[in-house]
Parts: sequence; C-alpha cells; structure tokens
Amino acid sequence: MPIETFKQALLDEMKLPDFKGRHLFIAKLRLIIFVLCWMLFLVFYPGIWTSAPFVPLVFNIGFLATAVCYRNILIGQYIFPMVGLEILADIISQTALIHILGADTTVVFLFYGMYVIAAGSFFGYLMALLAATMALLSYCGLLILLRTGIIVPFVFPIVRPEFVALKDFGYFFNLTLLPLALGIIVYGARIAHYFSKIKERALETRNVQLLALNRIGSTIRRAMNLKSVIDQVLKGVIQGLGFDVCFLALLSRHEEKVIFYVPAGNSFTVRMEEMLGHTMLDMFLPLNTVENSAYQSILKNRVIIRNDFTELTRGLVPEINSQKAHLLQKELGFKKFVITPLVAERKVVGALIGASRKEYVEESVVDTLDNFANQAALALESAQLIEELQQKNVELEEANKIKSDFLAIMSHELRTPLTAIIGFSEILLEGVLGEMNKEQKDSMQEVLKNAENLLHLINSILDLAKVEAGKMDLSVEPFDVAGVITEVWQTVSPLVARKNQDLVLNIGPELPKLTADPRKLRQILINLVGNAIKFTPDGGQIEISAHYYKKADILTEEFHLKPKRFSNTGVFRIAVKDSGIGIKSEHLAHIFDIFSQVDSTFTRKYQGTGLGLALTKQLVELHGGIIAVTSEFGKGSEFKFLLPEKIPEA
Repeated sequence: MPIETFKQALLDEMKLPDFKGRHLFIAKLRLIIFVLCWMLFLVFYPGIWTSAPFVPLVFNIGFLATAVCYRNILIGQYIFPMVGLEILADIISQTALIHILGADTTVVFLFYGMYVIAAGSFFGYLMALLAATMALLSYCGLLILLRTGIIVPFVFPIVRPEFVALKDFGYFFNLTLLPLALGIIVYGARIAHYFSKIKERALETRNVQLLALNRIGSTIRRAMNLKSVIDQVLKGVIQGLGFDVCFLALLSRHEEKVIFYVPAGNSFTVRMEEMLGHTMLDMFLPLNTVENSAYQSILKNRVIIRNDFTELTRGLVPEINSQKAHLLQKELGFKKFVITPLVAERKVVGALIGASRKEYVEESVVDTLDNFANQAALALESAQLIEELQQKNVELEEANKIKSDFLAIMSHELRTPLTAIIGFSEILLEGVLGEMNKEQKDSMQEVLKNAENLLHLINSILDLAKVEAGKMDLSVEPFDVAGVITEVWQTVSPLVARKNQDLVLNIGPELPKLTADPRKLRQILINLVGNAIKFTPDGGQIEISAHYYKKADILTEEFHLKPKRFSNTGVFRIAVKDSGIGIKSEHLAHIFDIFSQVDSTFTRKYQGTGLGLALTKQLVELHGGIIAVTSEFGKGSEFKFLLPEKIPEA
C-alpha cells in the first residue's frame, strides 16, 4: 500500500468531527486495559518483576509510548509517525502478554483479532490492515526469539488464590478473562456504532449545508442588486451553517472605511441595535485602525475564531466600550465568533462574521464558511461594479441631457446674430447701401462664405441635439425617392463641375413610394454626397444609387442584419459611392462618431467638423434604418443605408 494513500486516508479521517472523540475514547479504554492487566499480574503473577522483569517493563513502556502518541495526535503534532508508533507499541505490549499466556494457544487470535477489529471499526480498513501487518510481524518475531533461544517459554509458577482449587484454576482463569474480553468487545462495538452514527449525522449535516449554500450561491449569482446580494449572503450563512446571526463587513469603494451590514428581521440584530441606540449601518471602522487585532488578521487573509466580542469592537465609530461589549455578548449569549475574509482579485474586500451561541464550532463549518466566502466575494464585487455602472449611466444620461440642452440653446442663440450677419453681407454685396470696389466685394464674399459655413455647422449641432434629446420631429409622407435624388443632383452639380467630377445616378426601375421625411432624406444625401465630393480628387467619379427590395434577406450578410429585421416590410437600399481617398480599416469603427475625423492630415487638407456623418447616422436610425460603410484606402468608399418602405410607428 503506498504511503501517500495511507496519509491521505488519515487526513480525511482527521477532518471528521468525531476524530478527537474516537481517540479520546481509545485512550480511556487503553488506560482501563492497563489497570485491569496489572490487577491480573498482582493476583496471579505477584513475583513477575523478579522472574521475568522484561514482560512488565515492555508492557509499561508500551503504555507510556501510546500515551505520548495519543497526546501528540490530539494536538496535531507529528501525526503520521505517532500513528505508526502507537500501533507498534500496542502490538508489542500484546505480544508480551501473549508470551506469558502461551504463544501456542488461541489467545493469539483473541488479542490480535480484537485489536485489528477495533482498529477497523474506529479508523477504517487501512488502519486495520496496518495493525494486522504489525501483529503478524510481531508474532513472527516472538516465534523467532523462542526458536533461537534468545528468550525461553514462560514457565513462571502461578500463585493461585486459596479459594481456587488446582483443578479448577483453568475454568476460573477463563471465567475471569472471558467476561472482561466479551465486555470490552461489546462496549467497543457499541462505541464504534455510536461514533459511526455521529459520522453519518455529520456527513448528512455537511450535505445539507453544502446544498443550502449551493442554492444560495446560485441565487446570489443571479442577483444584480447589491442589497439583494447582501441579504442572500447573510441569510445563506445563517440558514446553511447554523449561525445565530451573521454580519457583513464590506470595504467602501469610495470612502476610507469598512461598513457593516446585518440580516433584515433578525431578532439578535434587532436586540443589539436597541441596546446600542443606533443601527448597525450607522457604524463603521476606519481603514487606518491599528488597535483592532481581528481587522489586522483579516487584512492578512486569515480565518480567525474569537471568544470575546470586545476584540471585534475596538476602533469602531461610534465607539463601543468594553463594558458595553461584554454586556451585549452576555445579553445575546454569543460564545464564538468566526471571521473569514472575502477575497476578490487577490484583494481582501471585506469579511463575513458568523456569531454562535455554541461553545464549539466544528471545523467543517469553518471550512464551508471559508469556501462560501469565496463565492460571496465575487458576487458582491460584481454587484458593486454593476451598481456603480448604473449610477454612472444615470450621471452620464443627465450630463448628456444637459449637454444637448446647452447645444440646442447655444445653437439657437448663435443662429440669430449669424443670420443678421449673412443678411447684411448680402445687402452690401447687392450694392443697396452703395457700390463697393473689387477688393471690398472679395472680402465681403469671404465673410458671407464663412458665415454660411458657420450657419451650416450650427444647424448640424442643433439637429444633433434635437435627435439626442428626442425632440426631432419627422414630417412623414409618401414621396418619390428618384425625385429627391434628382433635387440633390441639381443642388451639388455646381460643386461637381468645379472639380470636373463625374456624378452618376443609378436608380432602379419602377421604385415604389417611400413613406418617410423627404427633407431629412435630402439632408442625408446632401451630407454623403458633399463628403464624397470633398474627398474625391478632381476628375473622380461619384455614384448615387437607389434600389428597392421586397425582402431584406438578400442584404443580411452585407448589412449584418439581425434575425427578423425588416421582416414585415420592403426596404430601399440607397448608397453614395466615390473613387476618392478611401478610409483606413482602423478608422471605420469610429467613422460615425460625433466630431470624429479620419486623420489629422486629412483634416488639415479637407476642412470639416466631423458632425455630418454623425448626424446622418442619427437621421437614418430615426427612420428605423441602418447605415454602413465599406472602403479601401486609396481606392474609394461607399456609404450605404437601408430604409424601411414605411417607417415604424413610434
């Protein structure tokens, strides 16, 4: 049998709650047998110290050795060598008695057999196998010593009590030993059965604990709200592990302190808060506290057990003095406090404090609480992060609303004086207020041009603010898509002619009417075509296309459509394609972001604000559509979007 197997089996036995109880019983039984054997020595063999002193000497040394072994095993020192030495000392002591009673009699089976049965009953078959092996080796050693003459068969004359006749001695001796042996066997069987039941109950209790904690753990993992997670953790420890009450000490993520939480509706916490005069949520422990030894141990990731409530209350704010702490503990009857750290991402984030009115908390309960704390720490950390994200989202939404309102107000306020500037510039250019020379006209043309660009920028900002604030209204009506595209072509024709570009229209035959906002579609196309003109070199080509599809399935891969998107309506695919400078692949993901521009180099060469595409995307999505872009750097781009035949009702 491998040594490691035996070691592991012994370690498993030691984890059971009745291990110490079994060993204490064995130690008491060993003492009883020792006393009874010496009584037999004094009655039947009073001169044994002079005739065969090695027998009682071996017997006494064996007893002392087993006593030392029992002590070390119970306190957890040198366990494996102590177990081996204990069995060896017992077997050698029995062998010494067998030498007295006769190595060739059935007493061999009685002594060794009882011992092996007891070892198996109390500590399992591996211990029985070890005891049987040592018994066989010891008996073989005794026979070798007898055969070689190193020791001689025991022939010490028996001194019988006067009330026992010579012929009756054998019966008397058997009647003396037999009740003793049978009594020990029966009592041993009873104790073995008793400890077996304890083990079964302990395993059943452990199973109930694990099932309860697993159920609570599943609930915790599903809970998203921090308060709900905390309640489930505290209830789980109380219900699953049998603590009278459980406290949660949690590190505040924003303040330099430890906050305490208690289970709702617990009678112990209600009484405690009544005696304190305030709730537990009003209490905290500063992070720089050094006088609280329990807190310092938890920071080192140690599971600790305390008997005195005072040790846990040092440094608390509001202060709980030692007299009040003793009074609280006495009133509530708490005798043990088990504190296990909560560790997430290798960092201590808090602790679970289980309070019990029992004198003894089983080691298995402490281990289970420690394991449960690992699950609880992750759940609490996740809940805290989710709560923070939710709070940040609320703050961001509020900030975004304020930003949108600000942009709307400022755009409106700026547009009024700007309109006046444009109006007076046009009046001056028309000569209403007098003729201007050529240089003055050129300067005024620049003023008018920049004022119009600025007005366009302000209008775009205002439109974006309206869309984000949900205040952009659509004037929906059925209209001819081809007609809107023709209007756009006519509008941009002067710009196209100036750069000697070729603008091509590719419109599908017999397009049905589109029910949408024609002015917004015109704005979308103006933005896309304007970009194409800007980023396409002189002599390049620009194409505006529009096609209708009764089903959008054929476009699923191209636009990465989700299932059932546009399943109940036909769609228009409208695109603006150019042979311009194109877009690098790393910039495509952000091309529709507000104020996003492809590259600072292009920004200097091609002036723009980065609002046009952002507004275009917003307007397409406002119609229930979807927009996408494909591009190859240096070869051109295609901006394409889908619009449902009828926009969905709000």
